[in-house]
Formats: sequence, C-alpha cells, structure tokens
Amino acid sequence: MTHLIYPNTSPVESIGVFMDVDLISNPPQEGYALLWDDINEKWKPTSITVTIQTTDDLPEGNTNFYYTNTRIQNYLSSVAIETFNNVDSNLDKSDNNILKWDNNQLISVPISIPNLGISDDVNLSVLSDGQVLVWDFDQGLWIPQTLPIPETTTDLPEGNNLYHTSSRVSSVINSSSLNSLSNIDESGKEIGDQLSWNGSFWIPKPLTSNPPESGDMMMWDGSEWVAAKPKDLNYIETSSNITIAPNTICGVDSNGEEITITLPESPIVGDKIVIFDLAGSDPLSPTGFGLNKVSILPSLNQTIQGYDSLDIKEENISLGLVYSSNKDRWSIYLKT
Repeated sequence: MTHLIYPNTSPVESIGVFMDVDLISNPPQEGYALLWDDINEKWKPTSITVTIQTTDDLPEGNTNFYYTNTRIQNYLSSVAIETFNNVDSNLDKSDNNILKWDNNQLISVPISIPNLGISDDVNLSVLSDGQVLVWDFDQGLWIPQTLPIPETTTDLPEGNNLYHTSSRVSSVINSSSLNSLSNIDESGKEIGDQLSWNGSFWIPKPLTSNPPESGDMMMWDGSEWVAAKPKDLNYIETSSNITIAPNTICGVDSNGEEITITLPESPIVGDKIVIFDLAGSDPLSPTGFGLNKVSILPSLNQTIQGYDSLDIKEENISLGLVYSSNKDRWSIYLKT
C-alpha cells in the first residue's frame, strides 16, 4: 500500500497532491472555488456566484433583527424616564412635581408658585370673595375691586334690546290689522261682511244673501250661521205615546205620572218643540206642579243631546228641543 507523506517543513507545491482534492476532472479557472462532491468524496474546482453583497440581499431571520425606527419607538414606549443615566432613578412621582436639572441629572421637585401678593405692582391688602384685580393708573397698582355685574335683567338697564311690557304689546296690536295674522285673508272685504272659514283661511263673506231685517234670528243652515225668520210654534194638546210634529207647543196633562212622545222623522234645521204643563194660561210660563217624567223617543238615526228620559218635579218649567241637521240630533233645554 502506498501512502502520501505530507512534508513537515517544505510547502506543498499544489493542493492537487492531496487525495481528497480533484484538480484534473474539472481544472480550476478564475473565480472558481473548491466545493465538496459527496458522490466522489473529493473537493473539486467549481464556478460559484455570490449574490449577497449587503444586508439588503439577506432576509431577516428569527434573531439578529435589523434596525428600524419603529422598533426603537416601541422599545422607548416601555422604558421609564428614570432608567436613563442622567435621570435620578428614585424620582418622586407625587402630583404637581416637575423635573429639575441638578448636579448633572434630572430630579423631581414640587412646583413652587409664589402668591400674587409678593409682586410690587399688586396690592392684596383688602380682598373679599368675588373681587377681581383692576389696574389703577393713579396708584400704578393692580387692586381688588367688586364689579357691578347684574344677576338678572332686573339689575340691567334697558338698551336697544327692549324689555316686554303690556303697553308695548298693546301698541303693536292697536297698530296691526287682522290681516297680520297668518290664517286671515282680508282681501276683497266689504261693509257688513263676516269672517268665514274656508278650510285654510278666515275670509270675508257676506252675512247672508238677503240683508237681515228686524225680528230675524241667527240660524245654522248646516255650514254657517245665517239670518232667518223664526218659525211659529203651533199649540196642540197631546197625550202619551204619540208622534209630535216640529214647531209645536205641546200641552200635556200634569195628572199623569209620565208622558212619552216620539220626535218627527224628517225635521229640518231650526225645527223645535216645546213641552209644558197644562196648568196655567200661558204655555211658555206654566204655573202647575210640573211634569213628573217625560220620555222622548228619537226617530231612526237621530240622536238626542242630553237625556232621553227626564224626571221633572219643579214648578213652572218647560222642555224645549231644537233640531240640528248637520249632526242629525235634537238638543234639549229647560225653560223656567
């Protein structure tokens, strides 16, 4: 067996003499490097290209992190000021303390603010609650004074913003017309007109198509009050359980315990009925003992405003019923 003997003192002429180096199968060239060949178990010259020139060419691993401003800021956010080498490590963190430079380091000391009274241009010898400092040119000093600040409008003189008074309101109302109101339209008004609601505004409208005459009465025609002649009442004597026609004065017997009447089926606006006690000569001013009880029966769809059955035990009282067409009902009133 032949062994390669490595010289002890003289340098080797070429690394190719080593058994684990192969310079024959792939001769070395400029820039080649020896790379290990696992198959042949030899170092062989091989062309290599190194692309990593700076840290920009090498991705960051799990350790040895690159520097960033954010990392520094995050680090500083968790660092207390007293850890710096020029800050007292035992800072007093009491309220109202400040940092003060002392003996080459920052220390914590309380804030010390003197009173205004030590100033040469301030005189606090006389001071009370609520006062303010006002400059006095004659004395050349800031001196305490109480300002005349009004607490309510009672203490405040009137300026351009006038106060509310009844006379001022009356003056405005007296100098205004109804047309100043938002829902009144006076345009086209004539003498004798009345204000009538048209669904949106109060507007002028003649009181009636015919001028009212002496003895006329105001009568509701279903939509408005108009001047009309009163209807004459006809006197009839009646007994219980009969139908009474409109515009009728009914005399009833006061000896009975109860009288029952039925109202007409087709009344019109202004129709009325008067019921009275027979005793006495004037039907509208009876002098008897009064009706004990009257029951009134309306026709179909009609209603009665008030009671349909009345107990009357007073003297000199009459019952009156007036028909309203727009509501299809009778209204009851007592006449003494």
